[in-house]
Amino acid sequence: MENAINHFGKKLHGGAVGLFYYSGHGVQYAGNNYLIPIGAISSISSAEQLKYKTVNAGYVLGAMANAGNQLNLVILDACRDNPFRGFSRNMQRGLARMQESGAEGTLIAYATSPGNTALDGIGRNSPYTKYLLRFMQAPNLPVELLFKKVRVAVKQETHGKQTPWYEASIEGDFYFVKKGYNRASAFETPLPKDNPLFEGYQFLKAEQWDRAERKFNQASRQMPRSPAPWYWKARLALARGNKHVSLNYLEEVFKRDPKHVQSLALKIKVLLLLGGRNMKKAKQLANSIHHSSPALKQWISCHESRSSLI
Repeated sequence: MENAINHFGKKLHGGAVGLFYYSGHGVQYAGNNYLIPIGAISSISSAEQLKYKTVNAGYVLGAMANAGNQLNLVILDACRDNPFRGFSRNMQRGLARMQESGAEGTLIAYATSPGNTALDGIGRNSPYTKYLLRFMQAPNLPVELLFKKVRVAVKQETHGKQTPWYEASIEGDFYFVKKGYNRASAFETPLPKDNPLFEGYQFLKAEQWDRAERKFNQASRQMPRSPAPWYWKARLALARGNKHVSLNYLEEVFKRDPKHVQSLALKIKVLLLLGGRNMKKAKQLANSIHHSSPALKQWISCHESRSSLI
Protein backbone atom coordinates (compact mmCIF):
# COMPACT_ATOMS: atom_id res chain seq x y z
CA MET A 1 0.00 0.00 0.00
CA GLU A 2 2.88 2.37 0.80
CA ASN A 3 4.35 1.77 -2.67
CA ALA A 4 1.02 2.66 -4.24
CA ILE A 5 0.80 5.85 -2.17
CA ASN A 6 4.37 6.81 -3.09
CA HIS A 7 3.57 6.28 -6.78
CA PHE A 8 0.41 8.34 -6.34
CA GLY A 9 2.36 11.16 -4.67
CA LYS A 10 4.95 11.28 -7.45
CA LYS A 11 2.26 11.74 -10.08
CA LEU A 12 0.83 14.79 -8.33
CA HIS A 13 2.10 18.27 -9.10
CA GLY A 14 1.49 21.88 -8.20
CA GLY A 15 -1.78 23.25 -9.57
CA ALA A 16 -3.36 19.78 -9.74
CA VAL A 17 -6.22 18.27 -7.77
CA GLY A 18 -5.30 15.25 -5.65
CA LEU A 19 -7.97 12.67 -4.78
CA PHE A 20 -7.36 9.73 -2.43
CA TYR A 21 -10.19 7.27 -1.69
CA TYR A 22 -9.92 4.33 0.68
CA SER A 23 -12.56 1.75 1.55
CA GLY A 24 -11.77 -1.05 3.98
CA HIS A 25 -10.65 -1.58 7.54
CA GLY A 26 -9.21 1.29 9.51
CA VAL A 27 -8.52 1.68 13.24
CA GLN A 28 -7.67 4.47 15.62
CA TYR A 29 -4.78 3.98 18.03
CA ALA A 30 -2.90 6.56 20.11
CA GLY A 31 -4.59 9.39 18.21
CA ASN A 32 -3.55 8.11 14.78
CA ASN A 33 -5.66 6.54 12.05
CA TYR A 34 -4.27 3.38 10.47
CA LEU A 35 -5.42 1.96 7.12
CA ILE A 36 -5.08 -1.81 6.98
CA PRO A 37 -3.89 -3.43 3.72
CA ILE A 38 -5.59 -6.54 2.39
CA GLY A 39 -4.22 -9.64 4.11
CA ALA A 40 -2.49 -7.73 6.91
CA ILE A 41 -4.99 -8.44 9.67
CA SER A 42 -3.84 -12.01 10.31
CA SER A 43 -0.19 -10.91 10.60
CA ILE A 44 -0.82 -8.30 13.31
CA SER A 45 -0.70 -9.65 16.86
CA SER A 46 -0.29 -6.45 18.90
CA ALA A 47 -1.24 -2.80 18.70
CA GLU A 48 2.43 -1.82 18.51
CA GLN A 49 2.72 -3.60 15.16
CA LEU A 50 0.19 -1.26 13.55
CA LYS A 51 2.82 1.35 12.69
CA TYR A 52 4.90 -1.25 10.86
CA LYS A 53 2.26 -3.33 9.07
CA THR A 54 -0.40 -0.75 8.26
CA VAL A 55 -0.37 2.76 6.80
CA ASN A 56 -0.85 5.88 8.87
CA ALA A 57 -3.48 7.97 7.11
CA GLY A 58 -1.37 11.05 7.84
CA TYR A 59 1.24 9.61 5.48
CA VAL A 60 -1.22 10.05 2.62
CA LEU A 61 -1.75 13.71 3.41
CA GLY A 62 1.99 14.20 3.67
CA ALA A 63 2.52 12.81 0.17
CA MET A 64 -0.18 15.10 -1.18
CA ALA A 65 1.11 18.17 0.67
CA ASN A 66 4.62 17.69 -0.73
CA ALA A 67 3.24 18.00 -4.25
CA GLY A 68 1.93 21.51 -3.58
CA ASN A 69 -1.51 20.73 -5.00
CA GLN A 70 -4.13 23.40 -5.38
CA LEU A 71 -6.70 21.07 -3.81
CA ASN A 72 -6.49 17.74 -1.97
CA LEU A 73 -9.50 15.49 -1.37
CA VAL A 74 -9.15 12.56 1.04
CA ILE A 75 -12.15 10.23 1.40
CA LEU A 76 -12.03 7.53 4.08
CA ASP A 77 -14.74 4.88 4.16
CA ALA A 78 -12.65 3.01 6.73
CA CYS A 79 -14.52 3.18 10.00
CA ARG A 80 -15.52 -0.47 10.23
CA ASP A 81 -15.70 -2.50 13.43
CA ASN A 82 -12.32 -3.14 14.98
CA PRO A 83 -10.90 -6.41 13.56
CA PHE A 84 -8.40 -6.78 16.43
CA ARG A 85 -10.73 -7.78 19.21
CA GLY A 86 -8.06 -9.80 21.00
CA PHE A 87 -5.89 -6.80 21.87
CA SER A 88 -8.10 -3.79 21.27
CA ARG A 89 -8.20 -2.44 24.83
CA ASN A 90 -6.29 0.72 23.87
CA MET A 91 -7.99 1.18 20.52
CA GLN A 92 -10.92 3.53 20.17
CA ARG A 93 -14.03 3.19 18.03
CA GLY A 94 -13.96 4.58 14.53
CA LEU A 95 -11.40 7.06 13.23
CA ALA A 96 -10.05 10.20 14.86
CA ARG A 97 -10.02 13.70 13.41
CA MET A 98 -6.76 14.17 11.56
CA GLN A 99 -4.48 16.96 12.73
CA GLU A 100 -3.71 17.85 9.11
CA SER A 101 -7.40 18.56 8.44
CA GLY A 102 -6.83 22.29 8.84
CA ALA A 103 -4.24 22.46 6.06
CA GLU A 104 -5.14 24.99 3.39
CA GLY A 105 -6.64 23.49 0.25
CA THR A 106 -7.64 20.24 1.95
CA LEU A 107 -10.95 18.43 2.36
CA ILE A 108 -11.10 15.24 4.42
CA ALA A 109 -14.31 13.23 4.35
CA TYR A 110 -15.14 10.38 6.72
CA ALA A 111 -17.84 7.76 6.26
CA THR A 112 -19.11 8.54 9.75
CA SER A 113 -18.55 11.00 12.58
CA PRO A 114 -15.29 10.80 14.59
CA GLY A 115 -15.20 7.94 17.08
CA ASN A 116 -18.08 6.03 15.49
CA THR A 117 -18.22 3.04 13.14
CA ALA A 118 -19.74 2.84 9.67
CA LEU A 119 -22.10 0.21 8.28
CA ASP A 120 -21.16 -2.14 5.44
CA GLY A 121 -24.72 -2.36 4.09
CA ILE A 122 -26.13 -5.26 2.12
CA GLY A 123 -25.26 -4.23 -1.44
CA ARG A 124 -22.02 -4.10 -3.39
CA ASN A 125 -21.09 -0.78 -1.82
CA SER A 126 -21.52 0.60 1.67
CA PRO A 127 -24.31 3.19 2.13
CA TYR A 128 -21.66 5.91 2.19
CA THR A 129 -19.95 4.86 -1.03
CA LYS A 130 -23.28 4.25 -2.76
CA TYR A 131 -24.44 7.83 -2.24
CA LEU A 132 -20.97 9.24 -2.82
CA LEU A 133 -20.91 7.69 -6.31
CA ARG A 134 -24.46 8.86 -6.98
CA PHE A 135 -23.87 12.52 -6.12
CA MET A 136 -20.44 12.64 -7.81
CA GLN A 137 -22.29 12.26 -11.11
CA ALA A 138 -24.61 15.20 -10.44
CA PRO A 139 -23.65 18.18 -12.66
CA ASN A 140 -22.77 21.58 -11.19
CA LEU A 141 -22.70 20.31 -7.61
CA PRO A 142 -19.94 21.97 -5.52
CA VAL A 143 -17.93 19.41 -3.58
CA GLU A 144 -18.92 20.66 -0.12
CA LEU A 145 -22.62 20.58 -1.04
CA LEU A 146 -22.03 17.07 -2.42
CA PHE A 147 -20.82 15.81 0.94
CA LYS A 148 -23.74 17.48 2.71
CA LYS A 149 -26.15 15.61 0.43
CA VAL A 150 -24.28 12.36 1.10
CA ARG A 151 -24.61 12.98 4.84
CA VAL A 152 -28.38 13.50 4.63
CA ALA A 153 -28.94 10.43 2.42
CA VAL A 154 -26.80 8.07 4.56
CA LYS A 155 -28.31 9.33 7.79
CA GLN A 156 -31.81 8.71 6.43
CA GLU A 157 -31.03 5.21 5.12
CA THR A 158 -29.35 4.12 8.37
CA HIS A 159 -32.08 5.70 10.53
CA GLY A 160 -29.57 7.95 12.21
CA LYS A 161 -27.05 5.20 13.04
CA GLN A 162 -24.42 6.67 10.72
CA THR A 163 -23.67 10.34 10.10
CA PRO A 164 -20.95 11.06 7.52
CA TRP A 165 -18.52 13.83 8.39
CA TYR A 166 -16.18 16.13 6.56
CA GLU A 167 -13.77 18.95 7.33
CA ALA A 168 -12.54 21.46 4.77
CA SER A 169 -10.23 24.40 4.38
CA ILE A 170 -10.70 25.27 0.72
CA GLU A 171 -11.51 28.37 -1.30
CA GLY A 172 -13.62 28.41 -4.42
CA ASP A 173 -15.75 25.55 -5.70
CA PHE A 174 -14.70 22.19 -7.12
CA TYR A 175 -17.07 20.15 -9.31
CA PHE A 176 -16.70 16.52 -10.31
CA VAL A 177 -19.02 17.24 -13.25
CA LYS A 178 -19.19 20.82 -14.48
CA LYS A 179 -21.87 21.10 -17.15
CA GLY A 180 -20.88 23.44 -19.94
CA TYR A 181 -17.15 23.30 -19.12
CA ASN A 182 -14.44 20.84 -20.04
CA ARG A 183 -12.67 19.01 -17.24
CA ALA A 184 -9.79 21.43 -17.25
CA SER A 185 -12.14 24.10 -15.87
CA ALA A 186 -13.62 22.02 -13.06
CA PHE A 187 -11.74 23.78 -10.28
CA GLU A 188 -12.75 27.43 -10.21
CA THR A 189 -10.64 29.07 -7.55
CA PRO A 190 -7.84 31.62 -7.69
CA LEU A 191 -4.26 30.69 -6.96
CA PRO A 192 -2.94 31.93 -3.60
CA LYS A 193 -2.01 35.60 -3.99
CA ASP A 194 1.56 35.04 -2.81
CA ASN A 195 2.06 32.42 -5.52
CA PRO A 196 4.31 33.65 -8.37
CA LEU A 197 1.97 31.92 -10.84
CA PHE A 198 -0.91 34.07 -9.60
CA GLU A 199 1.20 37.21 -9.83
CA GLY A 200 2.42 36.21 -13.28
CA TYR A 201 -1.15 35.56 -14.37
CA GLN A 202 -2.15 39.05 -13.23
CA PHE A 203 0.71 40.57 -15.23
CA LEU A 204 -0.26 38.42 -18.23
CA LYS A 205 -3.82 39.75 -18.11
CA ALA A 206 -2.45 43.30 -17.90
CA GLU A 207 -0.17 42.58 -20.90
CA GLN A 208 2.92 43.31 -18.82
CA TRP A 209 4.89 40.60 -20.58
CA ASP A 210 8.32 41.06 -19.02
CA ARG A 211 6.99 41.11 -15.45
CA ALA A 212 4.86 38.05 -16.17
CA GLU A 213 7.89 36.23 -17.60
CA ARG A 214 9.95 36.93 -14.46
CA LYS A 215 7.21 35.52 -12.23
CA PHE A 216 6.76 32.38 -14.32
CA ASN A 217 10.53 31.83 -14.32
CA GLN A 218 10.48 32.18 -10.53
CA ALA A 219 7.67 29.61 -10.31
CA SER A 220 9.58 27.12 -12.49
CA ARG A 221 12.58 27.39 -10.15
CA GLN A 222 10.42 26.91 -7.06
CA MET A 223 8.43 24.02 -8.56
CA PRO A 224 10.83 22.20 -10.90
CA ARG A 225 8.62 19.09 -11.10
CA SER A 226 5.41 20.97 -11.80
CA PRO A 227 4.12 21.43 -15.37
CA ALA A 228 2.12 24.53 -14.36
CA PRO A 229 4.88 27.19 -14.79
CA TRP A 230 5.73 25.86 -18.25
CA TYR A 231 2.06 25.93 -19.24
CA TRP A 232 1.87 29.59 -18.30
CA LYS A 233 5.14 30.30 -20.12
CA ALA A 234 3.53 28.76 -23.19
CA ARG A 235 0.46 30.96 -22.71
CA LEU A 236 2.68 34.02 -22.40
CA ALA A 237 4.69 33.14 -25.52
CA LEU A 238 1.47 32.73 -27.50
CA ALA A 239 0.17 36.07 -26.22
CA ARG A 240 3.39 37.63 -27.51
CA GLY A 241 2.85 35.97 -30.87
CA ASN A 242 5.73 33.48 -30.48
CA LYS A 243 3.91 30.33 -31.54
CA HIS A 244 6.97 28.11 -31.99
CA VAL A 245 8.37 29.19 -28.61
CA SER A 246 4.98 28.32 -27.10
CA LEU A 247 5.23 24.80 -28.57
CA ASN A 248 8.72 24.40 -27.08
CA TYR A 249 7.43 25.32 -23.63
CA LEU A 250 4.56 22.85 -24.02
CA GLU A 251 7.08 20.08 -24.63
CA GLU A 252 8.51 20.89 -21.18
CA VAL A 253 4.99 20.45 -19.79
CA PHE A 254 4.61 17.03 -21.38
CA LYS A 255 7.96 15.88 -19.96
CA ARG A 256 6.39 16.39 -16.52
CA ASP A 257 2.83 15.36 -17.34
CA PRO A 258 2.14 13.78 -20.75
CA LYS A 259 -1.62 14.09 -20.22
CA HIS A 260 -1.81 17.69 -18.98
CA VAL A 261 -5.26 18.55 -20.35
CA GLN A 262 -4.92 22.33 -20.53
CA SER A 263 -1.61 22.01 -22.37
CA LEU A 264 -2.98 19.48 -24.85
CA ALA A 265 -5.80 21.89 -25.65
CA LEU A 266 -3.33 24.78 -25.93
CA LYS A 267 -1.09 22.79 -28.28
CA ILE A 268 -4.05 22.10 -30.53
CA LYS A 269 -4.83 25.82 -30.55
CA VAL A 270 -1.25 26.78 -31.42
CA LEU A 271 -1.08 24.22 -34.24
CA LEU A 272 -4.33 25.54 -35.67
CA LEU A 273 -3.03 29.10 -35.51
CA LEU A 274 0.14 28.05 -37.33
CA GLY A 275 -2.04 26.65 -40.10
CA GLY A 276 -0.86 24.71 -43.12
CA ARG A 277 0.32 21.17 -42.39
CA ASN A 278 -0.11 21.86 -38.69
CA MET A 279 -3.89 21.72 -39.14
CA LYS A 280 -3.63 17.98 -39.76
CA LYS A 281 -1.42 17.58 -36.67
CA ALA A 282 -4.00 19.43 -34.60
CA LYS A 283 -6.80 17.11 -35.75
CA GLN A 284 -4.68 14.02 -35.07
CA LEU A 285 -3.86 15.24 -31.58
CA ALA A 286 -7.49 16.05 -30.85
CA ASN A 287 -8.59 12.59 -32.00
CA SER A 288 -5.92 10.96 -29.84
CA ILE A 289 -7.24 12.56 -26.65
CA HIS A 290 -9.44 9.87 -25.15
CA HIS A 291 -11.69 12.27 -23.25
CA SER A 292 -11.57 15.13 -25.73
CA SER A 293 -14.58 17.28 -24.90
CA PRO A 294 -17.33 18.11 -27.44
CA ALA A 295 -16.58 21.80 -26.82
CA LEU A 296 -12.95 21.31 -27.85
CA LYS A 297 -13.93 19.42 -31.01
CA GLN A 298 -16.47 22.11 -31.89
CA TRP A 299 -13.80 24.80 -31.42
CA ILE A 300 -11.44 22.94 -33.77
CA SER A 301 -14.16 22.53 -36.39
CA CYS A 302 -15.12 26.20 -36.16
CA HIS A 303 -11.50 27.33 -36.41
CA GLU A 304 -10.94 25.03 -39.39
CA SER A 305 -13.91 26.52 -41.22
CA ARG A 306 -12.76 30.06 -40.44
CA SER A 307 -9.21 29.27 -41.64
CA SER A 308 -10.55 27.97 -44.96
CA LEU A 309 -11.98 31.43 -45.66
CA ILE A 310 -8.63 33.22 -45.15
